[in-house]
Amino acid sequence: MIINKNFKKGVLWDIDGTLILSEHLHDEAVIETLNSMGFKDYEDKLDMLGSTWDRIWASVSGAPEQLAGFEDKVAQYYIENIKTLKRRSCAVDFVKAFNKVGIVQAAVSNSKACIVHANLEYLGVKDMMKAIIIREDCKYGKPEPEPYIIGAERVELSPRDCVTVEDSPTGAQSGKAAGALSVFWPEKSEIQSEYCDYKISDIMDVPWKDILGIDIEIA
Repeated sequence: MIINKNFKKGVLWDIDGTLILSEHLHDEAVIETLNSMGFKDYEDKLDMLGSTWDRIWASVSGAPEQLAGFEDKVAQYYIENIKTLKRRSCAVDFVKAFNKVGIVQAAVSNSKACIVHANLEYLGVKDMMKAIIIREDCKYGKPEPEPYIIGAERVELSPRDCVTVEDSPTGAQSGKAAGALSVFWPEKSEIQSEYCDYKISDIMDVPWKDILGIDIEIA
């Protein structure tokens, strides 16, 4: 039982790049789709880490009326190849351990519903999330605080009672701006963010007992 009021009561997870090593497949899906739609010489315009498909589409000056078709094609490519992906470190083991001891959890993603649900089902943790926040739930996606504010609301907590775990500066900024304790876990150590409370190189480095007030055992 969590007694100390200073201990966090919920963990809000990013998915892509945090629970699952999927960023390369997102990039591949976008590039293959842009190529199939006839785009050329666009690579220097792309900044896909933590971005959304509508922002990517705008960055290559795609026609607004073709955005839905672009997103559908990217999603189809991604889902068709999802079984090539691997979990990131032991993050999913922590999800399972938190679920076992009653820590409330949510998934908070900048991705669309079909991708979010496909990822969580593939990882086997969908039923462990009390709430699932997708891009369509928010007027403003990450790095704005809205996704994590909504995530906290849906698990019936204040953001200050939650921990956010993110791999991108965009996501770390979103969690910090929402008022949560922000854990930043980039895939590449050289990636920096000023918007975090902890920058880690491994999920095992987080002092979970100090943050949550209970011992966490990973199988």
